[in-house]
Amino acid sequence: MIGFDGEWKFKLIADEEQIMSIIQIATDREIFIFDVLTMRRDAQFYDLMDLIFSSDKILKVGHSPMNDLNMLNAALRIQKKPKIGLNQCINVAPVFRREYGARKVGLAFISQELFKKKLSKYEQVSNWNNRPLRKAQLHYAGLDAFILIQIYKKFQRQLPKVNLLKYFEKYEAVSDHLESNEEDNDELQSFEKVFKRNEERLQNIEENKLQEKNSTESKIEKNYIKTGQNINWIETEKKESSKLSRERPEMKIQSSPNNSRVEKLGNNALSKRVFQSLK
Repeated sequence: MIGFDGEWKFKLIADEEQIMSIIQIATDREIFIFDVLTMRRDAQFYDLMDLIFSSDKILKVGHSPMNDLNMLNAALRIQKKPKIGLNQCINVAPVFRREYGARKVGLAFISQELFKKKLSKYEQVSNWNNRPLRKAQLHYAGLDAFILIQIYKKFQRQLPKVNLLKYFEKYEAVSDHLESNEEDNDELQSFEKVFKRNEERLQNIEENKLQEKNSTESKIEKNYIKTGQNINWIETEKKESSKLSRERPEMKIQSSPNNSRVEKLGNNALSKRVFQSLK
């Protein structure tokens, strides 16, 4: 399971072009911050992002993930390759709105309600194109990705009767860029259709189980796994969630050679480190 988020420079002029500056990917123990501005022309970076986000074996947790997906694809379009899709992703915003009856679904508000701790958004509008990034920016970016994992695990503990599989969705990149407020509204407005479709699909599976539990047991199991491929993996994650280390997750950043503050890792070494963390 990973949490992910992206950052880019706040738009000061209406026609100013926005390009994703960094994308941060967090596991339980480590946070990886990728310098998209530097690596956007790197074919291996594209392959790594495509492999992670398109995988149906890795659960991705995001907040308004369509915006991050479109911004990432806009930054990578210089390579003239197919747009990256987002598979097996759960958006914490509609889950919180529907299951907790909340009207506000901002990440800071969700964190405040679930953990009774404020999540500072001070650095959100800072200049993410400056290099090297300040320590406060790195901390802010890493925490935004890491907190998403904790929110999902909180959902699992507080909503034991809710099948979170119905919130899984596959996202397709439909445009190079969407404004944040437009994306949030579109995503929340279309969520009811997504939820109803997944809920009906799971309901049909449950009905089939009751009607044919003796004669078609194996068939039902295959249909259920087809609908939610991560069920066994999620159950394992529930058992392991209690073993979460209390230590602050280690943070690594892949950046330009001129940034003396960061650890310099080759793309191959970094890719191996990421996938070792995802196992």
